[in-house]
Amino acid sequence: MEKLNGILIKYTHPASPPLGIELNKIYTIVYENKKLFIFNDNYKQDINFDLLKQLFSLVDGDWDELLKEKIKIEEIKLDKK
Repeated sequence: MEKLNGILIKYTHPASPPLGIELNKIYTIVYENKKLFIFNDNYKQDINFDLLKQLFSLVDGDWDELLKEKIKIEEIKLDKK
C-alpha cells in the first residue's frame, strides 16, 4: 500500500460522486497510519482500497500496471559435464 502514497487520481465512476468529491478535481492518495486517504487542498477522507479502485482512475497509467508485482528472476548457472 505504501507505493500508492502520492499517486494522483480523479473521480471517473459513472454515478454522482460522494459528498465532498468533485468531478473535475485531481486528488492525491495518502497512506499514513496503515490507512488510505484521498486528499485535495482542504479535503481529506479515508477510503477503502476496493472502493478507491472502483471510483477513481489514475491520472497517469492504470491500476493493473501500478499494482503489478515485479518478479525477480535469479539466474542459476549449471555446470556442464
